[in-house]
Amino acid sequence: MNEAQILELVYLARGEQLSLLQWWGGTTFALLTVAHFARKNLNLFLVLLILLLYISFTFYVVIYSTRGDLILSGLLDDIRVIQETTGQISAASVSLLQESYLDEVPFFFFIFSTIFLPGMFFGSIGYVIFMYIKGRQ
Repeated sequence: MNEAQILELVYLARGEQLSLLQWWGGTTFALLTVAHFARKNLNLFLVLLILLLYISFTFYVVIYSTRGDLILSGLLDDIRVIQETTGQISAASVSLLQESYLDEVPFFFFIFSTIFLPGMFFGSIGYVIFMYIKGRQ
């Protein structure tokens, strides 16, 4: 596999991860919308079903993202091997290796992944439960 093919796979893998994260964000927004506007119609079965599906989908996103990170790490290692064997790589590969968030995690990504995403996950679940209880009163 040559460098251009590896770069194409890197950008495809990153695009897939971003697409999945956006889909998860949309699912979270839909969950909050349903809880807000249908609180009077929510029963225990629907709440449990919605939460089970949301939690299952979230675990799928986490597992898929972790696998995507492993794939990206392997592809970056392939670029490093090409650099070591040929002695030169393209400017795009150089910038990709220098800005790789897999080698050292920038502060923003650390805060995003450890505070924002879990907060959004647990906050959404709590909001659905809160709206169910509020709708029963």
